[in-house]
Amino acid sequence: DGGETVDLEAHLVSGKVTVFDFYAVWCKPCRAVDRHMRDVLTNHDDVALRKLDVVDWDSDVAKQYLKTATSLPYVIVYGRDGKQVAAISGLALDDLDAAIAKGRAQ
Repeated sequence: DGGETVDLEAHLVSGKVTVFDFYAVWCKPCRAVDRHMRDVLTNHDDVALRKLDVVDWDSDVAKQYLKTATSLPYVIVYGRDGKQVAAISGLALDDLDAAIAKGRAQ
């Protein structure tokens, strides 16, 4: 399915950087994040990915987490210590890499 509310902290991976990728099947830039994260996951075993299908801007999960998002893709990165490092709206792979690096250092 997708679109339902979720508690992100319940899905953190202990000791790893956890990237929550909010996407929709109609979002073309989201596919670039998919490709990029495949490479990240291949090269870094201390990074975990959680994908959340927002379905549309009116879904429960969108209302819960995307209030300040200006566009998809939208990612929230948590560090290895379980604290939020960054929330990134739009296709910003350099910012995503920087957030992952920051999270790995925690």
